[in-house]
Amino acid sequence: MQELDLDLALDDVVLFELQSPEDVDAFRERIRPRWEGWSDADGDLWLFTAQLEQSSDLAPLLREAQQLISALALDAIRFCLDGRIYVLDGASSRRAAELAA
Repeated sequence: MQELDLDLALDDVVLFELQSPEDVDAFRERIRPRWEGWSDADGDLWLFTAQLEQSSDLAPLLREAQQLISALALDAIRFCLDGRIYVLDGASSRRAAELAA
């Protein structure tokens, strides 16, 4: 993956790194009804943001994103919050779904 080259010190925005415009479309359909934001291409990487209205929005947003990562059969994606980069793993949700089936 490319290094995220943005100087983000925004504590109310979560920026997700996605691999394709199809992933962006899926995130837009699932995330936009609840969280505002923007998306843009940065080279071969797609950026998708979600604006947090309050700190209690973060956990539901990340759960929603993790479920979507699993549904898209992605192993993990990177996201940026408060100027730090994290990895959100979709595999644990996929494993839980397989065990439940």
